Amino acid sequence: MPGKNDELHTYVPVSLLDSGYEELQVKHHLFVDSKAPWEYIAGPGKQHLQAFQPWF
Repeated sequence: MPGKNDELHTYVPVSLLDSGYEELQVKHHLFVDSKAPWEYIAGPGKQHLQAFQPWF
């Protein structure tokens, strides 16, 4: 799992979902510092140059 589950958050890999994924929203983009130069990151998700730093 990508993070620690607690009373406020439950982490589920997107590949486990077979329905309802159409309504999901990207919240974070990880390791954007090492993306390919031709890649474009779109959307409102917060961009992290390296690893995600949880707030809890």
